[in-house]
Amino acid sequence: MLNLMWSVLGNPSAWNRKSADFIIVLLSLLISYPALAGDLPNHRLTPGQADPSLTKEKLCSKKFHTGSVRNVDDSLKQRVLSSYRIRDCVLHAGKKKLPLCGRLYEFDHLISIWLGGAETQKNLWPERLAGQWGARVKDKLEDHLHSLVCKGKISLKQAQHEIATDWIASYKKRMK
Repeated sequence: MLNLMWSVLGNPSAWNRKSADFIIVLLSLLISYPALAGDLPNHRLTPGQADPSLTKEKLCSKKFHTGSVRNVDDSLKQRVLSSYRIRDCVLHAGKKKLPLCGRLYEFDHLISIWLGGAETQKNLWPERLAGQWGARVKDKLEDHLHSLVCKGKISLKQAQHEIATDWIASYKKRMK
């Protein structure tokens, strides 16, 4: 691995050895730890999962509300943070001088509950709140897809597939 890195970085004698070693370690971490929170979830960790009990009829009923099925407890949130190797925040204020995770991330359902998403680790990821593709942008797409499903314009399965595969591509396609 180091030989490959040196071949990419060039002649090691032209570098300060400590600086070059730092760059090599940093690059190897980036290559070997792709599971960082970003605009899209890591699909190895969060492939998306639907709840078969949440049918189109239930989801489109005027009586349905997501609070009736939402149940993401702290232990599940902590498992999600750990799987994404997030250590720059804490779930609750305490002795650690780190910001609260709720100020940086939303524990988001890749397939939203509005679209029949499950309350499982396979369907949760730490979605950034800030940025061009932050959580509030995805929320708009979820509402739009829910509306299309309930109007019969697209199937529930199609909406689930679009949002689980690449929600940003779906947003660009549908939210012009």
